[in-house]
Amino acid sequence: MKKIIVFCVLCCQAVWGNCFSAHAENDLPDIRTIVNTVDKLYRSSSSKTDVKMTIINPNWKRTLRMVMWSKGLNKTFIYIVSPKKDAGIATLRIDNLMWNYFPKIGKVIKV
Repeated sequence: MKKIIVFCVLCCQAVWGNCFSAHAENDLPDIRTIVNTVDKLYRSSSSKTDVKMTIINPNWKRTLRMVMWSKGLNKTFIYIVSPKKDAGIATLRIDNLMWNYFPKIGKVIKV
């Protein structure tokens, strides 16, 4: 957590110059502005990632492998690759709308 805070401070200084100099509190940018600016600096217009998510419960443990694509902040597609039981399930989100595809029943369900 400390590394993230230091990173945000360094990025803030890079974006606004030395924003933590002897200015009045009203001159300092809002924390949301800082976080949004850092997010925009490191976010690209589109991305693809391969993710493993492990779910641990007191009675069982399982790992999902997913491939995710995104375009901007409004379009996301997630495809489950494994385990075999869940492989093929997909989720599409565009703005505030979301659909799930379940290959075992061959249907798309709007969430």
